[in-house]
Amino acid sequence: MRRFTCPSCRESTIPPGAKFAATSFAPTRCPQCQAPVYPSGKKTYLLRSLESLIVTMIVILALIEFSWRLVALAVVVIAVMETLIFLFVPLVRLKLREPGL
Repeated sequence: MRRFTCPSCRESTIPPGAKFAATSFAPTRCPQCQAPVYPSGKKTYLLRSLESLIVTMIVILALIEFSWRLVALAVVVIAVMETLIFLFVPLVRLKLREPGL
């Protein structure tokens, strides 16, 4: 299984399951350098916003025409966009702040 590159040590050490579950609130740690990493927020939010817009438009059309094909299309769009986010949004290192700053 393909591993993802840690942005801190530049080694391919992050397993797919760890990247999928990582968020800025609950980052995963690189097994080699122990740096907290998660998928880049800006690109993730941009793609998820685009996904939401497309799915909303499809659902509105599905309600007007009541077509199960459009519902299936919405599910396919969600699956494709989430796969693109998983595969192509890079990991970034979480910058920890000192308490009181």
